[in-house]
Amino acid sequence: MASSSSTTDEVFNCHLCDKSYTTNSNRNKHLKKCHNIEIPQDTSNHRIPCAENYCNGLFGTIADLRTHLNEAHGFTFHEDYRFFPTKRTFLHWKKKLEKSERVRFIKTQGDKLRKNAVQQYFHCNRSGSYISQSTGKRKAKVTCKMGHQCTASMVATINRISGEVIVKFVKEHYGHDIPPPPTALQANQEIRRSVKLGKAISLTMSLMKVRTITMLKSLIEEGGFDRVLDKLEVMSAGAGQCVCELKIANEHKNRAGLLHGGMTSTLVDAVSTMALFSKIERPGVSIEMSVSFIRPANIGDELFIEGKILKVGKNLAFLTVDVKNKITGQIIAQGKHTKFVGEQASTA
Repeated sequence: MASSSSTTDEVFNCHLCDKSYTTNSNRNKHLKKCHNIEIPQDTSNHRIPCAENYCNGLFGTIADLRTHLNEAHGFTFHEDYRFFPTKRTFLHWKKKLEKSERVRFIKTQGDKLRKNAVQQYFHCNRSGSYISQSTGKRKAKVTCKMGHQCTASMVATINRISGEVIVKFVKEHYGHDIPPPPTALQANQEIRRSVKLGKAISLTMSLMKVRTITMLKSLIEEGGFDRVLDKLEVMSAGAGQCVCELKIANEHKNRAGLLHGGMTSTLVDAVSTMALFSKIERPGVSIEMSVSFIRPANIGDELFIEGKILKVGKNLAFLTVDVKNKITGQIIAQGKHTKFVGEQASTA
């Protein structure tokens, strides 16, 4: 028949008096308080770092970190106590708090049994390391971890008889403004988002280019003065900009065999109007236009015409156009165009 052996809990006695304690830390607190003897702490298991610049402090508990941040770096923390009649009301308050602060308070250790009560410990979910303990490298997956500990925490004491809950709550977070470096996955996701955004912008500009070309064709087909633009080619249009190209032909010359000033002014008028149309989808009515003729252009030269919006207000739009030699890049002419774009503006 096997005999059962009884085990007794270890007792830590004070060597200066008859006091005894169940834990070594409680005995050390007694020695410091009653006998003014401070036992040096074992810092071998202190793994909670201070994230402040040029500070190499390591601490064993979040409470020690808070004390250090307060004394050494001037941070302020407040302990708040909350009472809840049931655990359900406590969890409802906790969920509402998490939603407002965009964090979660998660249990970091098992429940601790006290006399007629259970204690649960919660800490901010952003606490912790983003470095893998097995590989020593940055975790590949997306993580909210900061690489150090947040000081926000709560301790819930649940009465096992009445069900009432008392919460000790430290609400001040620490270190959330110190983001971890992005992972390779995060970088790739950002690139994919940029590509998708670029495709969306490209598609929008392509649709606006079609609408702008349609508007130009309708002007030419009306058979009025705008028919001189039949060789104008729209290269791009959208977001308040329009780029066109034109090869100077015989019908565009003046008596000297150069690009006619009237044709240049017509290009300024037309391209600036198309730039405006690409933004607000109405041409507006011209109020004022000026053209500076800088260099001559010959028959056969290819022109690069770029129009863009400087400003659009409630009633007025201010536009500018550069006419350049496509090959040399030299500016042939520059134009400024002011248009009325109020609700009554219906014709160019």
